[in-house]
Amino acid sequence: MAGRSRSAAEARRRSRHRGAARGLRRLRLPAGGPGTAPPLRCAAARLPRHARACGAGAAVRLHAGRTAAGAAASAGAPAVSGRLQGLGWGERAVLLAALLVLVSGGLLWGVGSASTRTYTQYIASTDSLGRARQALTEARLGLARLSAREPGLDRNVVLAPLVRAQQAARAGLAGQSGLTTLAASQPPAGELAAEFAEFIRALDAFGLAALDADGLGAPGTALRLHRLWSEAERSADRLTERLSATLAGDVARERRLLALVVGLWLLFVGGGALLLLAAIRKDRASRLRLPASEAGQQALLAALGDGVFVVQGGCFVWANPALLTLLGYAQVEDFVGRDPAQVIAPEFLALWHPREHGAEEGLPALPGRCELRLLRRTPADAESGGGDGEVWVELHAVVAPFAGRPALIGVARDIGARRAALSAALARTGSFEPLPVAVDADAGADAHYLRRELYAQVQSNPAIFDFLQAGSLDGLWYWDLERPEHEWMNARFWRVLGYDPATKQHLAAEWQDLIFPEDLALAIDNFRRHCADARHPYDQIVRYRHADGSTVWVRCRGIAIRDAAGRALRMLGAHTDVTGIMRAEEARSAAVALAESERRLRELADSLPQLVWTCRPDGWCDFLSRRWVEYTGQPEAAQLGSGWLEHVYPDDRERLVAAWTAAVAGGHDFSVEFRIRRAADGAWRWFDTRALPLRDAQGRIVRWFGTNTDVQATRETAEALRASEARFRALLDQAADAIYVHDADGRLCDVNHRACETLGLPRATLLTMNVADVDPALPAAGLAFWHTLTPGESLTLRSRHRRGDGSDFPVELSVGAVEIGGERRLLALARDISERERAEAEIHELNASLEQRVAERTAELTAANRELDAFAYAVSHDLRAPLRAMSGFSTALLEDCAGQLDADGRAYLDQIIAGSRRMGELIDGLLALSRSTRGELRRERVDVTAIMARVREELEADEPQRRVHWQVEPDLHVWGDAGMLDAVFANLAGNAWKYTARTADPVIRVQAAEAAAGFLCVCVSDNGAGFDPRHAGKLFLPFQRLHRQDEFPGLGIGLATAQRIVHRHGGTIAASAAPGLGARFCITLPGPQVASEEPES
Repeated sequence: MAGRSRSAAEARRRSRHRGAARGLRRLRLPAGGPGTAPPLRCAAARLPRHARACGAGAAVRLHAGRTAAGAAASAGAPAVSGRLQGLGWGERAVLLAALLVLVSGGLLWGVGSASTRTYTQYIASTDSLGRARQALTEARLGLARLSAREPGLDRNVVLAPLVRAQQAARAGLAGQSGLTTLAASQPPAGELAAEFAEFIRALDAFGLAALDADGLGAPGTALRLHRLWSEAERSADRLTERLSATLAGDVARERRLLALVVGLWLLFVGGGALLLLAAIRKDRASRLRLPASEAGQQALLAALGDGVFVVQGGCFVWANPALLTLLGYAQVEDFVGRDPAQVIAPEFLALWHPREHGAEEGLPALPGRCELRLLRRTPADAESGGGDGEVWVELHAVVAPFAGRPALIGVARDIGARRAALSAALARTGSFEPLPVAVDADAGADAHYLRRELYAQVQSNPAIFDFLQAGSLDGLWYWDLERPEHEWMNARFWRVLGYDPATKQHLAAEWQDLIFPEDLALAIDNFRRHCADARHPYDQIVRYRHADGSTVWVRCRGIAIRDAAGRALRMLGAHTDVTGIMRAEEARSAAVALAESERRLRELADSLPQLVWTCRPDGWCDFLSRRWVEYTGQPEAAQLGSGWLEHVYPDDRERLVAAWTAAVAGGHDFSVEFRIRRAADGAWRWFDTRALPLRDAQGRIVRWFGTNTDVQATRETAEALRASEARFRALLDQAADAIYVHDADGRLCDVNHRACETLGLPRATLLTMNVADVDPALPAAGLAFWHTLTPGESLTLRSRHRRGDGSDFPVELSVGAVEIGGERRLLALARDISERERAEAEIHELNASLEQRVAERTAELTAANRELDAFAYAVSHDLRAPLRAMSGFSTALLEDCAGQLDADGRAYLDQIIAGSRRMGELIDGLLALSRSTRGELRRERVDVTAIMARVREELEADEPQRRVHWQVEPDLHVWGDAGMLDAVFANLAGNAWKYTARTADPVIRVQAAEAAAGFLCVCVSDNGAGFDPRHAGKLFLPFQRLHRQDEFPGLGIGLATAQRIVHRHGGTIAASAAPGLGARFCITLPGPQVASEEPES
């Protein structure tokens, strides 16, 4: 009983020690000093309740211990002195080190407790402030809901959270008494109380306003309450900053104090550790010398051929010479004190796990017998052992007293030779030989022949034992590959999967029904590969369905047991439950994926052109993208919560808050447009704001995700479009023609005001009608033809439209295809042609009578032409005879009687002769002018270059003394009547010759010029006298001249005749000039193709 009491007390002591250690770790006070400790404000918040309780309990027990120690010292000092004198040097050192650690630990605990109480009060104040702010936010949301006029709400939805906010704020103010007492010399303590009082006054003002307001839903009241709420929020922000500043100063002061205490603690612990180390070394040296009473045992153990060792206190404390020789140690001092991990091969360290309870705590819990490998000391000794630095031993171990204390005493026998011989035998005979076992069907599951055969194999084949020993088995199976339907599975195989082993048969189909199909395919593939090639491992992680429907992850490993020919006859396998590892990996992967997803989401939000934000389920904004911050020009921290409302256009805030509150309360999508101020230029721009609630698997809202898209340009475009549509509608209604828009089926989609007037029907009625109702004469084939029209193509036709009263009237339709709103429509313009048809009928009647009048007029013209011909004949014959007589007799009189006449008489006769000559020329001009409009045109190719050459010869022959420079373009020709055009170009060349008579260096040019397609143009120009272009209109009138007769003689008939000939050919003649710079005459005549198509003018 006493032993159990001591064990229980020791367990409680360790539990308290671990609790205090966990508390210190959560306080984050590392052994290296307080320099790395975080602010104790957060540490105190993380300090668990049981750690603080343990600390307080330790203080009480320390105080009680000190009191009891003082009483005992005063009462029984001689007894204690006697006991201390009876202790050895090592025990005294241990007691002294423990005393130093306890004293320093008490100091550290005292300082930490005081700091914890101080910062706990700070945390309580901060918590009160946080609850007050949360209640204030609820009151603001309630106000927004009332503003939205949600049914079933009253002012309590605002007043109730305000009451909670005031209570929390007053609790925080009450907590300032402790802070004021703690830091009485610090001015911030009084300022904190003042800040709390100001916050409470702001809450009271907000509450009184909400209580006195007649209608909380009124816009003016809501805005006034919103301002009071903003003032309370700003007061809370100032209070939060004041708390943080005060706490930062206290933390710095406490850190310095903790640094001093921790330094003293480390000094005491270091001194105690040095004393304890010296005691341990002295104790170990004393243990090497066995007591005299155990000399016989020492001699007996040293004489044994097997290695013997003793483990005590986590290290080897004694070994006999045989073990030292086996492991290659020359002196016992070289081996004693070593950790077993330095001697045992790494793959067998799992067997060396210490006990955790009882008097044998700390000693390895080895099985009574096992085989393992030990490490030799030197390579030379390893070569003598014939191995690779290791030696196989068979170990027998037992826990027994040694030197008065529990110890592990073990005997290690070298089995290296035996294992080598067994391996050689297996190599000669093959790795498997089925053992003769009997199968008893009535013997139950434990008597299954495969189980008993496996047991025999384990006893005879060390390789199978090593395989089983190497893994942590959560199931064992043994498969008969010759009869593959038989497979033995142990009980743990089924318990891991949640099944009762008694309900399962030893058949392969049992587990194959539980494994995932895709994992079964993987296992079968690895099985086939392993059977074909022993070097391919049969090792994979597969999934099974647990009995409760969950998934069990199992690492399935196996080894094929083969005959001498290498053929696989049996398959031995083991299961290791790795569900915890796989789930932990899945959780870690999920956490990494979540963190990566949040990172990508933030990067995506920052890269989007929209302003992106997220809110908590209660509507509190907790994230604003970089573009939002850049757009508003304020840091993100200042806009979280409801600070972003400051950047919303004042007239839009109430509407926005009401819509957002309704969306948060109802959990539905949020969509609204409002204006946000741009910091760069102060402009208010419209944004289309949309938000969606993100829900978890249970349908609960976990976050709101929203975007703001700049639609200022879109709204301006829409406004411009509306204005344009209004203008278009006005123009449409002002159009003189009726306009109809219909779809492919003939349904009218739109009409203008003129269409309503012409049909006598209102627009609403027309939009319910079909084209066939308006145009009954339009056949179906005609409407189908309209459908073949493409945009830009039009069709014109005539039809008749029916009015609302049943009468019809003729119309002219112009139909075209258009795209309206991305859809194909047909646009028809209908013009009422009733008046035109009446006019056309009248014109038709006039045309019928006109033909008669034309025939009569033609007869009159024919008669007139005949009379004109008779007149011309009379002129050419009757008038010429007197002129010839006058001219002839005057000439004869001048020649015969010249001596009898004086100078005046001769002058008079010269004038009579000149007048007769001029009268003859006038008669010739009139005849030429008359003939120019009559006679048949014979169109042919006329060589203008040849005409000019002939005219030049004639002119130079008449006036050989003149020197004129001619520039005539070669191969110049036109198309027309050769005789008439000869007269035209001869007249133009003669004029150029005549009007350059007074020019010092005369030049006459004849060349082609540009003309319209199908026409030819020839220009005759000179550098002669020219004329005033203002009088160019008189050039082509008969008998009109721009120069005096004495300057340049002429009749004024040539150009008039040339114009009539050119016009008769369907051409034109144009003149340009300037006084003293010459003149230019251009004749444009139709070419052969145009001339053949035009009638004679």
